[in-house]
Amino acid sequence: MKKILLLLHYPPPVHGSSIVGSQIKESKKINNSFKTRYVNIGTSKNLSQIKKKPISKILPYFRIITNYLIQLAKFKPEVIYIAMTVKGVGFYKDFLFVCIAKILRKKVVLHLHNKGIVNRQEHIIDNFLYRMTFNQSKIILLSEKLYSDVKKYVKKSDVFICPNGLPKIYVKGKIRFERQSPQLLFLSNLISSKGIFTFLRALELLKKNNVEFYAKIAGNEADISKEQLKQKIFQLGLNDLVVYVGPKYDNDKHKLMIESDIFIFPTHYETFGLVNVEAMMFKLPVISTFEGGIPDVVVNGETGLLVQKRNHIELCSKLEWMINNPKKAKKMGIAGYERFNKKYTLDV
Repeated sequence: MKKILLLLHYPPPVHGSSIVGSQIKESKKINNSFKTRYVNIGTSKNLSQIKKKPISKILPYFRIITNYLIQLAKFKPEVIYIAMTVKGVGFYKDFLFVCIAKILRKKVVLHLHNKGIVNRQEHIIDNFLYRMTFNQSKIILLSEKLYSDVKKYVKKSDVFICPNGLPKIYVKGKIRFERQSPQLLFLSNLISSKGIFTFLRALELLKKNNVEFYAKIAGNEADISKEQLKQKIFQLGLNDLVVYVGPKYDNDKHKLMIESDIFIFPTHYETFGLVNVEAMMFKLPVISTFEGGIPDVVVNGETGLLVQKRNHIELCSKLEWMINNPKKAKKMGIAGYERFNKKYTLDV
């Protein structure tokens, strides 16, 4: 059996890459097919630490490097798998893992859960490091639409497309849109780039248009605190229509999905958007953005609606249409569920 050393993230904190990391680490299929060892390369224990200065992460990083070197010496893997960050300090940190692997002539597989190479490739140092990183490496991307980000450095023959997936949960049938006010759901870590303020501004317009709704916001604090969020809700006059319910996980999150009618994720920056897939699993029609691999997941006009980033006016319009057309919205939710079963279960 081939020996693979996997360098990945797993919770905490909870985000797309760490969720996939935990899926890989716990996968019987992977662990029965290969001899595996795992190294957690995350240096942050919670979302607030992600934004902290790199100097505070030197000691954890030193421990990770030490563990990596020990595994290389004792386990002697044939392949090194790295869930790699591709820009900023995280890239320079992960580059060392790649560099060591290539010095030892190991095969390297890079699984990219983020993007931004195209914005840094004209920088002399980054361009040089990208060439070294991707030379003779195999690359896993979450969507065909993300290839343009690595095109300068990676041949298509070295790219494998593997969307993220979720373990299937049995969801009992439920007739939605029977309440007087349909329930809207935004579920994500409270990060400004996830479009939370775009969502709130769209709701402000929806209220002015006399459209009835009730909205719940769920997610862990990150670069936006719950106090900042509640203050924004108050400023926009949405206190009686929008409630922040805090972070929700597992059964609590599933209950929230079941109780909702429309899922909204107007993100400004994304590679895949696993939370949209989760909403599809719960037969929710999705409104999201033309960003990253999302158009591959949410089929515009079939399983949901897509809007331009940072456009609260367009988002309000799509929301109003969906609220006023509950039968069509429900049909989109069912189509999304069928698409989930066909393409995005963890087994697939």
